[in-house]
Amino acid sequence: MRILIVDDKDEAFAYEIGADGFLRKGMEPADFLTSIHSVIKNLGQGRISPKSPVQKPEEKTYKHYSERLIQKLEKKIQDLEKRLELRKQDEKTIVNLNAAVAHSPNIVMITDNAGNIEYVNPKFEEITGYTAREILGTNAASLGRQSPEKHEQMLRDLHDGQVWKGIFHNRKKNGESYWERASISPMFGDNGSITHFVKVGDDMTREKALTDALKEKEERLNMALEASRDGLWDWNMQTGEIYFSPRYSTMLGYDPDELPGPMTPG
Repeated sequence: MRILIVDDKDEAFAYEIGADGFLRKGMEPADFLTSIHSVIKNLGQGRISPKSPVQKPEEKTYKHYSERLIQKLEKKIQDLEKRLELRKQDEKTIVNLNAAVAHSPNIVMITDNAGNIEYVNPKFEEITGYTAREILGTNAASLGRQSPEKHEQMLRDLHDGQVWKGIFHNRKKNGESYWERASISPMFGDNGSITHFVKVGDDMTREKALTDALKEKEERLNMALEASRDGLWDWNMQTGEIYFSPRYSTMLGYDPDELPGPMTPG
């Protein structure tokens, strides 16, 4: 707080009406408002007066100072009350946001604009085996197994202000691999420059393993059919689609490209 002393009389007058009550350091806003309310109340009820006898010429000056002080303090109170209310709202929003991120079923990571990790949520710790203490300050690129070309393209997109979506092949603390479907968004500062990146992802390791296994079985089935020289047709009774394998077309006397693949009987 800055105090402007015009002369010794102003300083003495300020102390007489309780200015020393506001010179304490580290005063909480709520306590400050309470003190100001008390001063205004006392001024309005005439409880505060100079300790030394007031001369008649000074009575007018004292009244003028009191009225001005009350007006200024009331305005200051209104401003502080608004700021306090906004701060409470911001604090409530932050608490709710932190709870949502902490209990999210998705992996959440926040890095600075150079990719150095500043925050990870509990889901990240659960999936990777790293604790937040171990990983903070590490560059996020050290966790991945992306090709240099893919990594550079991702960085170009992000630094151009675009949202990047894709799949990461990452490494856990114990050395195991895991696959992560992720979306990364840039965060902008007041001047429009990128300050941070936020990544939200989910562990798709099991999903990928099932997809790969199904693909492998299909490839083996196709190889077995080709080797056996058997024809195959399949009718999906739910959709009505019919599939003819190339070998089945040949057995009917058609070239493989004469019969369509999946078709709906008309």
